[in-house]
Amino acid sequence: VESFLMYPIAKFILTAVRTFVDIMAVLIIIRVLLNWLVAMGKGASMSQITYIIYDVTEPIIGLAKKLPHRVGMIDLSPIIALLGLDLFEYIITIILTNL
Repeated sequence: VESFLMYPIAKFILTAVRTFVDIMAVLIIIRVLLNWLVAMGKGASMSQITYIIYDVTEPIIGLAKKLPHRVGMIDLSPIIALLGLDLFEYIITIILTNL
């Protein structure tokens, strides 16, 4: 009975985690593109949507910035954040599929 109840819950959690990771990955990529546009002078100044994207992605990017994240002038924290999200999704998938 217990495993019967856990399967739908595990499937729901797995779907929620995958959706969260996909949305965060897209927002991180948009953040990187916005940074490039602003740095090149082609982007508009920070709009309200830009602030929202920064606020949503900052907890994950902030964690990535605690690790060594620079190679010369290149900031690798978005790549580290994306790898961290993939690792998180992988670990949750392994845990939930082995229930």
